[in-house]
Amino acid sequence: ANRIEEALQRQFELVQQLQTDPVPSVRVQAVRMTGHILSTFYDFVPSRVSQIFLSTLIHTLSKDQSSADVRSAVILAIVDILKNPLTHPLAKELLPDLVHCLHDNSERVRVHYVQLLISLQTSAIKFYEVVDLDNLLSRLEADKGTKVQKYITELLVNSYFPYAKKTTKHLIQRAIKMVKTNPVAAKKFYSFVPSLVPPGPIVKFMTKLWTSCLSHWILERKAAKELGDEYSEEVATKKQRTSFRLPVKDITSVSALFTIIALCWNGIMDDLEDPENEPLKTVTRKKEKRKEKKGKERNEKRKEMQK
Repeated sequence: ANRIEEALQRQFELVQQLQTDPVPSVRVQAVRMTGHILSTFYDFVPSRVSQIFLSTLIHTLSKDQSSADVRSAVILAIVDILKNPLTHPLAKELLPDLVHCLHDNSERVRVHYVQLLISLQTSAIKFYEVVDLDNLLSRLEADKGTKVQKYITELLVNSYFPYAKKTTKHLIQRAIKMVKTNPVAAKKFYSFVPSLVPPGPIVKFMTKLWTSCLSHWILERKAAKELGDEYSEEVATKKQRTSFRLPVKDITSVSALFTIIALCWNGIMDDLEDPENEPLKTVTRKKEKRKEKKGKERNEKRKEMQK
């Protein structure tokens, strides 16, 4: 038994030596080896050694400034490690210290990190226990890479667009919450939502948000006495029957909501050409016709008033 323990200890020490090897490719292989050991033999590895290995990956090698390959390998190794549920209690304590990878200067590292967060959706560890929303939205705002943007959207879509569980009103309320928190990130998020959600819920969301924004605009302008009599309280009240009063006042938020409508519309245009989505296309056409009709009525009333 002592010989086995000694042999294992020598192997653990060898892995630790390879983790600090001056050659990056050797460190990459050491990281992969560490991931395989903890994923496959976690219950045979002494807890002290497991903690040293995982801590070295997260606190040292994930910050290896000389090699993005090493930093990327660390995240992939952790994904491998998390396949073993026995590793989750220790990983849950240490994973928040890996958040710097979200803002890594290598797009590959950032992509792998967000993919790691997505993989947590099938584990006992929740992604919001690992990284806070402000960090995710700031990365979504700043990132120029479409891969990172799309993966962050995929990570957040169940939180901000849970169309199968919540009403359209709730989806709009969550859109407003994101807009208030970070309007630039919100625009990027909703530009990718149509690629992750069926067109039906998108159409419902757009039309409800449109009527709500329009009602809000009418009531605000009416209160400021910037509109004529044709925009009476009766008209605004009628619109509110199919919408709800937006809890936003600043022009930046309202503008962002209108932009979100346009982004969602742009994202489903091709889908609406599919014959099976013809009913959805009919809904949008009816909205457009009603809008055109009301526009003509307003113009006619203005002409009569001018006379």
